[in-house]
Amino acid sequence: MNITTYKQVVKELSPAKKSILALGRPGCGKSEAVEQMREEMGLEGFIDLRLGLRDPSEIKGVIGIDPVEKISFQTLPDYFPQNQKTGILHLDELPQAPALVQSAGYQLFQERRIGKFKLPDGWIIIASGNRKVDGGVHFKIPPALVNRLIVLNIEASFDEWLNHAISKCVSPDVTGFHKFTNGKYLYHEDPNANSNINVASFCTPRSWFSVDNILESDYISTDYNLLREVLQGTLSQEAAGKFVDYFKIASNAMDYDTIDSGNFSDNDVNSMPSEALYSTLTYMQTYAECLSLKEIKYSEGVIKFISMVNDPVLKSLLYNTLNSSSKNTKKLITPNGKDDKSFIEKIIKDISPIISKTN
Repeated sequence: MNITTYKQVVKELSPAKKSILALGRPGCGKSEAVEQMREEMGLEGFIDLRLGLRDPSEIKGVIGIDPVEKISFQTLPDYFPQNQKTGILHLDELPQAPALVQSAGYQLFQERRIGKFKLPDGWIIIASGNRKVDGGVHFKIPPALVNRLIVLNIEASFDEWLNHAISKCVSPDVTGFHKFTNGKYLYHEDPNANSNINVASFCTPRSWFSVDNILESDYISTDYNLLREVLQGTLSQEAAGKFVDYFKIASNAMDYDTIDSGNFSDNDVNSMPSEALYSTLTYMQTYAECLSLKEIKYSEGVIKFISMVNDPVLKSLLYNTLNSSSKNTKKLITPNGKDDKSFIEKIIKDISPIISKTN
């Protein structure tokens, strides 16, 4: 299931107080989704334990001796919630934890308690980890433990990752590249990785967020050879090469200030390579959906730009951007300065017949 469905399933199952295990490939967004759930559900606490780095006694608490009664007692683990009534206890890297650490969680997963210490009813238990097929450190999860969990297989879809990336203000060069390649390189490994190196990088949704960080460095991003070399340590070699080739051309994209001013011609728009047009489009979408969530300015220049685009696919994407923004935005500023949603709806109505003829 995709991330959106995963989050909804957890919300629906929360009253049942069942422990969940989410499995998926590295970098697909499993852990980040758990943090998003806490915010979206309005829960108080969030405890994140990396089980691969923990000792069994850290999970179930150590045994102490009462100096007066001379009897043993179980201590409360330091991570256990005490004051917050609601929250998520996230036990990450469960399949990467040794058997003794996994077995220490039997009672916690089934009975929601460690000895006499019970987890508050408003808390949700979620375990996460990578699959055996992903090739990392992996210990078999005992059947008795699996039987205590609801196991969900997670996979981030291209569309939801793209929308998430735009909402996080990821560079339009990154999101534009993925639109241009239709998500081919969101996940990607080189089929014949260089045998002369011990570590072969590969593409995941997480690594593309790293690309966004790398592009913030002018020193790296303005030297295409250096950029390619750095990206080969972040992505697959093929994806790094394809992205740099795209990035060289996309750098000719028209910036928003130029579009907003309307100071361009039909030739300026349609003489741009497809890569530059895609980058321009995603820049507009990022501006609309990320940089100004509550206030979108569709100026005369923006309308002029849309009307001049000849490529039917790009025009359709522009239309979808407008349509999405019109439905989801609280406030729209039109050229005359009025907060008039009907103005944007009129643009959509005018473009719709053009789109329907090209689809």
